[in-house]
Formats: sequence, C-alpha cells, structure tokens
Amino acid sequence: MKNSFLEAYKIRKVEQSLLELFGQGLVGGTIHTCVGQEFTGVALAPHLKEGDIVVSNHRCHGHYMAIYKDYEGLIAEILGKPHGVNRGFGGSQHIHRDGFYSSGIQGGMVPNAAGMALSKKISGNDNISVSYIGDGTLGQGIVYETMNFISKHEVPQIIIIENNKYSQSTSQHETLAGSISARANAFNIQFFQGDTNSPKELIETVGQAVHYTRSNQKPCIIEIETYRLNAHSKGDDDRCQDEVNAAKERDSLNVYLKENFSEVESEINEFDQYIDQLINKAQNTEDSIVLKDSSKENKTYTEIEVELEEKHSTHTKEINKAFHDIFTNNTDALFLGEDIQDPYGGAFKTTKGLTDNFSGRTFNMPISEPMITGVSLGAATTGRLVYCEIMFGDFLALAFDQILNHASKMKNMFGKEIETPLVIRTPMGGGRGYGATHSQCIEKHFMGIPGLNVYMLHHRVDSYKFHTTLAKKIKEPSLVFEHKLLYSKNPFEKVPEEYTQYISNEDFPYTRLNTQDSSDITVIAMGGTGVMLESILEEITEEEVYLDIFYPLDMNSENFIEKVSASLEQTKKILFIEEGTPSYSLSDSIMGEIAKRVSAKTTFKSKFIAAKPTPIAASMYLEKQILPQSKNIEDAIWELFDE
Repeated sequence: MKNSFLEAYKIRKVEQSLLELFGQGLVGGTIHTCVGQEFTGVALAPHLKEGDIVVSNHRCHGHYMAIYKDYEGLIAEILGKPHGVNRGFGGSQHIHRDGFYSSGIQGGMVPNAAGMALSKKISGNDNISVSYIGDGTLGQGIVYETMNFISKHEVPQIIIIENNKYSQSTSQHETLAGSISARANAFNIQFFQGDTNSPKELIETVGQAVHYTRSNQKPCIIEIETYRLNAHSKGDDDRCQDEVNAAKERDSLNVYLKENFSEVESEINEFDQYIDQLINKAQNTEDSIVLKDSSKENKTYTEIEVELEEKHSTHTKEINKAFHDIFTNNTDALFLGEDIQDPYGGAFKTTKGLTDNFSGRTFNMPISEPMITGVSLGAATTGRLVYCEIMFGDFLALAFDQILNHASKMKNMFGKEIETPLVIRTPMGGGRGYGATHSQCIEKHFMGIPGLNVYMLHHRVDSYKFHTTLAKKIKEPSLVFEHKLLYSKNPFEKVPEEYTQYISNEDFPYTRLNTQDSSDITVIAMGGTGVMLESILEEITEEEVYLDIFYPLDMNSENFIEKVSASLEQTKKILFIEEGTPSYSLSDSIMGEIAKRVSAKTTFKSKFIAAKPTPIAASMYLEKQILPQSKNIEDAIWELFDE
C-alpha cells in the first residue's frame, strides 16, 4: 500500500501547490481540488488497460494524475502555458489526453462515455468506459436516462459516484431523496461500494467492479464514500469547521503520514522539490499560445447549370436510399433514433429498412433527446460516422446542452482538433396541423455556434447526393434540418418556365434560379418556403417581373453570402422568406452579413416574411394565418417592385 499512499500524496501536493498559486492570483478562473478524495482516482488507475476511456468531471485533476502521472502537463495547463496538456485551452475543468476527457457540465458527459463504450463493444474488444460524477450530479436527469440505456443495451460503462455529501455548499440531506444503491437497483445495474478511508479495500472493490464490467460487458455503479477536505473551489466553504476538522483527523492519507512519515520522508521531499521546479518552469514560460484562425478558407466558386434528371422520386426515397448506400459502404456507421425500428421505419419513413438490413448498428432509442444526442456524440468521438435522428425539430431544445456545450466544443475545447463525424438530423416546420410543440422552425437558435455546421434542405436539393457527400466529408458535428413538407416532394421537378436552375460547385451548394433577363428582386427562400414561392412564379413572370432566387443549403457558407451580396448590388431589392419567428431571425443574421459586403454607396429596399411571433395553432385555418403563405410572398414582391 505504500505506493498507493505515495500516489495519493503526490496528487495532494500538486493540488495544494495550485491552491497556493491561486491565492497569489497566478491561476485564473476557478480551481476544484480533490483534497481528501485522492483515492477515488488511485483506486481505479491500476485496473485500466490501453483503450479504456475515463470521463471525469470538473474535479478532474486527481483522476488525471492517477492515470498519467503527468504533473508537469497538468500544472502548465492550469497556469495557461503552451506546454500544458491542452495548451491552456482547457484549464482546470476541461482536460483531454488519449482516452481521458473531462467537462464542467455536471453529468453532461455521462452519455458521451456511454457512446464511447458502446462503440468499443461493437468493435468486439473488452474495453470499458468509466464516468466520474459527484453525489450532487444525481439531481441531473441525463444520468438516469443514460443508466436506463446502458442497462438495456448492456453497455460496458462504470459510473463512479464520489459521495462527499455536498453539492458545492448544499448538504446532500437537503437535495437527495432515497438511497444511491436503490437507484442502481431500479435499473438492474450491479452495485459496488467503497470508502476512501479504507483504501486497501477500496482498491480491491474497484478491481472487482472493473473485472465485472470488462468480463461481462455490462455496466456497474460504484459508490465511493469520501469527504472533500477543502472548499468546493477557491475559498467558498460554509461547512461546519468542526465537521471538516473531524474529517481531516480520520482522513486515511493524513493518518498514514502521521504514522509512517519517516518511511516516506525522503521520497516526499524529492517529489516536493520536483513540483517546485515544475511550477517555477511554468511560471517562467511565456504565454505564447497563438489562436489558429478558425474562419473557413475563402474560395471562389462558379455556378453550374443543372440538367435535371427526368424521374419521379421523393425526398423520403432519396434520403432512405442514401442511408442504405452509406451503411453498405461504411461498416462502422451507426444510427440512433426514436421509432426507427422496422417495420415502422421512423416518423417520416426515412429510416425504413435500416434496422432489418443493418442489425447491430441501428438502435431504437428511448424517448430521451439529450441522451440520444450524447450517446451519439460519444460514439462519434471514437471515429465512427454516427447518425442521430431527433423525431421532431422542436425536441432539439431538449438536446441543446449536448449540442452547444459538448458536440460543438469537442473539436477545439481541449486545444487540439478532435474529429467528431456526428450527423444530427431532424424534420422541421409546420403545415401539418401538429400544433405548437411539433411545428416550429427553430433553426435560428443553432446558427452561429462555433464548431457546428448547419444545413437546411430545400425542395430542389439533391438529398441523396447531399447525404452521401456529407458522409464522406464530415469531420465535425453537423445539424441537418429537413422540412416536413419536403419529404413528399420530387427533387427532380421541372423548374418554372423561363427559369434556369444552377448550383455552386461546392460540396454543399446553394441552388439558384433566375432568367436570362436581368433580375428585379433578389430572393432568399429558406427551408420549405421555396415551394410557396415557385407556386406564384408563373403569375409574376407574366407581368415581366423577374426574380433572382437563392435556396441556401450550407448555412455557414461564405460563398452563398458573397453571391447574394453581388446580386443585391444589381437589383437593389431583396426579399427574405423563412418560417421561423421574426425577432433575431435567420434573415436578420444573413442580412447582417450581406450588409458587411455591399458597397456603402448601395441603397436598397428589403422585406422580410416570417411566421407570426406566436405559438403555432393546431387548427389548419389558424396555422395558415400564422405561417407564411404564397399570398404573403406575392404581396411582398409587388410591394418591393412598386417601390
């Protein structure tokens, strides 16, 4: 046990040194130390093997040091130095190395760890994932959603609950109902228990748990009784001092050092000097990290006239065909979603046949959008192409944390580029009488998130080519919106008389319709609104009014903005059509980008058509009053033309 106690001491020494630096104002932000809890990491480390995954939390230093002994990398990271393990990007809470991850969102990475473990299991090896959470994190619903999934699918994931009795300053007695063991029993998950004040027994117990999960490829939960001797972070500690002092007296490391200090004194002194040298080196290293320019390369693209194939199909058929071809050609691809199981094949039938033909790589998921998204993300971090289907776009609000705080940040949060080929796809929009919670267009809430690609399918996009191209090109999370009313439309439908269809020669091109005559108005129609626009084109054309129509696909495309801006320079009039609500809309964002590019001398007129700022009614009669209609578009065109 001597070596185990020395490992625990080394962790404590580093953390106490970091706290001293924090007190001197040399550490920014905050810092969460595990003083008193060191054996939760020390007990696990010897039982891990290459390929295992450890996903920690905000209090991650001890877990990291126990595995890697990388004291220099951690110290430099927390001091924001370029030789830190994540070059200063992650800091105290966001650490990544090999199979180690941590995050400051309580419970947020528990489903990610489940996805990583699921991917490992599908690969046929005996690797496991381990998630560290605190007892306070048992208030997070995502934890139970993940427990349900890993139990049902026998995912080799261990959840270690560090039970230190407090959630920051709040006592467990105030927030936690029932017992922790009962939670494991409720999901039929094997339960183990240990105590950091009995470290020998704890190491043995953790070893038994790891063996159980590794050999049976099933999850388990380990509750570790422990106590945090320091404040939650910095100096914010309102606990009874007598309670803290009593905990220090019975702390196993303190007891060991009191009784055996002479046996380890020379090793302790040597390590103390080593840490002092590392801190001195870090303090004298310049903060020379230079941010990489994350803007996309500005290329010049031409436009290609589209020769439409004369055939009858639908977007549903084309998307479904794409998935079957993708899964045939990519044997690592996974698909997760609600009600995708055959014979149902998904709410809009785009996944029909997948579960029958690709069993073992398609998962019919419980109703839990954040868990579905989180597990999908975790599996994608292992290099697999993963599809995550959200049944209705409105439900993305439930998965927003996984998209904003996890998926989009994964690539750069740790100071290194991590490829996450994750496709989150969902039907969006109204027109079906589904009412307020199944009919919204909420794309605007996801625009502008760094690290997230956003695509909006429209009725003229080649949806087969889009999905097969995305499957080949994807390296970071991509969110795909598919308007419900497009599924039954034919993507090969003939264009209106006098108009020609063009696409940009990009991987994910915008579509443009215009005539040989000079255009009068520039129009941007998003999502499903192009169908309404084209229904009135014949009448507009008869009056010799010609439109320059753009259907965006890649909502992050600089090229699209450049071409629209050039069109506006010519027409001096622009119309935006979308189905989202008008305040802080997609149209506002695009207009802002256009305004940066058009000449300051250019004066132009603009009109915006969007849904009324109210929940969408179920009554079809009322819904038509709320959502844009062909008549609204026609009126706006005449108003612009007459101005």
